[in-house]
Amino acid sequence: MFKWSGSHILDIIFTTENEFFSVGVNHFNYWTIDTLTPTPIKQTSLMISSCAKFNETLFIGLDNGTVESYLDNTRKLAVKIHSDVIDCMTIGQRYLFSGGKDGLLVVSDISTLKAIVSFDIRQ
Repeated sequence: MFKWSGSHILDIIFTTENEFFSVGVNHFNYWTIDTLTPTPIKQTSLMISSCAKFNETLFIGLDNGTVESYLDNTRKLAVKIHSDVIDCMTIGQRYLFSGGKDGLLVVSDISTLKAIVSFDIRQ
């Protein structure tokens, strides 16, 4: 078993057949199947709770309700769209859909991460 800093993997997303990212408590790592050695992309005190991918852009959801987008392992945008942990994210028809502990399902523009509409599922 391999050991590295960070724990509690919360999501994994493949970007190609041989490459993937893992996110979780205190880590956001890039991996290749060939080496199975993590390369840290972002070290943070925040929990990275979810991730999604569209074309070459990777999106991560943080425990403070912020979504960050990365292109070529460089952060491009950071927008707070939830008031609590983002539990899940997916991409559909050029929109980012996210769900959080705040009880909201938020539909955001994928290029700006600005919320277009939100639904409170607690009602």
